[in-house]
Amino acid sequence: FKSWNSFSINGSVVYWASTQASVTVISQFHTETTSSASIFGLEGSTVKLSERWCGYKANFLTNAIGENVCEDSYEELVVPEIDEAVPPDEMKGTKKDIEASEFKRDLICGLAMAVGLLIGFGCLITAIILIRRAVRGAQAAEAGGKAVETDDVKV
Repeated sequence: FKSWNSFSINGSVVYWASTQASVTVISQFHTETTSSASIFGLEGSTVKLSERWCGYKANFLTNAIGENVCEDSYEELVVPEIDEAVPPDEMKGTKKDIEASEFKRDLICGLAMAVGLLIGFGCLITAIILIRRAVRGAQAAEAGGKAVETDDVKV
């Protein structure tokens, strides 16, 4: 990749709710990820915008903090109690998004393999040519005694 332009996360606490000694903290995060690549003079870039709502509960009297959970919208966000276990997040995204990401990955890996193969063949052909020249030079030196050819003049 040519460059990694930027990655930023902006968050703000948008909600505090107090129930007894517990406080619920909810934050809204806006992320913008920009990346660009240049392969063989072809440039491409992507920008991904996302918004997440995250929240947790804290009890400042007992210094206990619950698990932080995040969702794509405020309506989907359910903040668990401090002692409640939260199952691990599953990968989110539509089938179309996943297929598009897989296609990009396969394209980039395919191009990298093709470039590596071409460079490998170039190195192999160069080695064969140099070995043949060395063998022919040794055979010519044996056959002609001290006569060695340089351009158009025999020495």
